[in-house]
Amino acid sequence: MGLDEALRAVGDAWQKVNSGGTWQADKNLADYAGYWPHHRDHRRPNGWHPHVHAVLVFNSRPP
Repeated sequence: MGLDEALRAVGDAWQKVNSGGTWQADKNLADYAGYWPHHRDHRRPNGWHPHVHAVLVFNSRPP
């Protein structure tokens, strides 16, 4: 898999995480404020390994 294809796959997966019903319900438990994503791309012997580290920001603690 090339880097462009791998990045599209990571973007599609991140979109699914953020739009899924579980996340939509859970983020309201602690007054979700937003997130700051950081994308990383590693070149490994078997190809590219792109992934996301994200800081999730909440205005309060979950119950």
